[in-house]
Amino acid sequence: MKKRNILKNVSFGSIIIGVLTLGLLGFSIYNLLVRLALINSAVGTQTLFIMIGGIFGLLAGFKYPITTEATSFAFTSLILVQAVWDSTYDIIGGFDDKRVIIGCIAIFIFALNIFTGRLKLKTAKKQIKRTLGAK
Repeated sequence: MKKRNILKNVSFGSIIIGVLTLGLLGFSIYNLLVRLALINSAVGTQTLFIMIGGIFGLLAGFKYPITTEATSFAFTSLILVQAVWDSTYDIIGGFDDKRVIIGCIAIFIFALNIFTGRLKLKTAKKQIKRTLGAK
């Protein structure tokens, strides 16, 4: 039998990017629900959303490292566009507003993903083809 190396494509950067990106996504979802007044603002609930996102990010970064990095680029790009839109038209609280903080964290994750990730053009094309089922 041929022994499979599970950790072949896993990098520490992929796991960190997954945890940070999906943790940020959990924080964004929490803020959305608070802003829509569907839930009350509470530190425990906020921590729960961030931890659930972080756990999913940890698992995704471990199991699908390159897909996690590509998805991180997509999520952080979307959050950056939204943060620029919000800061241009709708921010009242200045730098203390949660949406501005989310945008700043997204910039940090985006830059971190650029410099620590294993996502390269050749491997990204192969991964996208595998994901879509086109060989």
